[in-house]
Amino acid sequence: MAGTNRFSTPIAITLLVAVLVGLVAVFVFPPLPLVVVALLLAVAFGAGAYGLSRRVAYLKQNQYFGQGNRQGEGRPLVAQLFTATVGLTVVSVLMGFGAAFAAVSAGAGGTAEPSASPAAFSPEPPAPSPTLEPSPTPEPSPTAETEPSPTDEAPTAEPDPSGTVVPGMTVFLDERRALAGYTQTGAYSMSATLYQRSVRVSCERPNEDYTEWNVAGFHTFKATLGISDDQSNAFGAIGEFVFYNQNGNAIGKPHVVSIGSPKKVEVDLTGVVRLRITCSGRDSKTSKTRSLYTIFGDATIVS
Repeated sequence: MAGTNRFSTPIAITLLVAVLVGLVAVFVFPPLPLVVVALLLAVAFGAGAYGLSRRVAYLKQNQYFGQGNRQGEGRPLVAQLFTATVGLTVVSVLMGFGAAFAAVSAGAGGTAEPSASPAAFSPEPPAPSPTLEPSPTPEPSPTAETEPSPTDEAPTAEPDPSGTVVPGMTVFLDERRALAGYTQTGAYSMSATLYQRSVRVSCERPNEDYTEWNVAGFHTFKATLGISDDQSNAFGAIGEFVFYNQNGNAIGKPHVVSIGSPKKVEVDLTGVVRLRITCSGRDSKTSKTRSLYTIFGDATIVS
């Protein structure tokens, strides 16, 4: 027995090393390939353990169990080998579970929602000229403007692989990344009309709630501005949009919208490289600041 018990320590060390290797592998190697490797190891060690278990049963039945190997004193007992393979099988299974958990965690981390606050690093917007500051606008009449229809999808030119804007190109704004500000893309309904390719922006204070876009090479911005029909806190609120170029100069007049009264706009972008769109929300009667979300319905830029 002394010749065989000496293998207990190496087997215990082997199992401990296998556990440490499994832990390191879970954090170092790619999860999906590691799951496959762990599965193959578990099957192999499990098959070995099953074979050894049959051998142990045979030895017990024939009263050889525990007698050791008298001719080969350097080999461990069958029971010790069975213990080692069972331990390695368990380690392989646990490594597979660890790799699978890492893969699931990595997948869940890629779907985080965008922050609802404006970009913290965005610079303060330039103060508009006092002559361009819009005066408080009374509540718009629902019949003051005709109800817009969804923006017709103009045929789009194929984008230049080099990034150069070619004439005749129409690009939906939801395909481009905003350089500043909070945005969320999707389909939104305004005045019972669904706009499939829309951008939602926050609207409260113009010096905080704005978005910026790279529009170099484009000459027109087209969109239906408004508030979505299912906006929860939009009763009695209005949103006022103002467009600015890279020099802080306002482009055209402010555009005022309310729930049920969206507005279709076309903004001239001639000479504009960086477009900033501010949005201020306020109560239509008291002019107090209101916080809400507004929509660029089917917004496009045309070269």
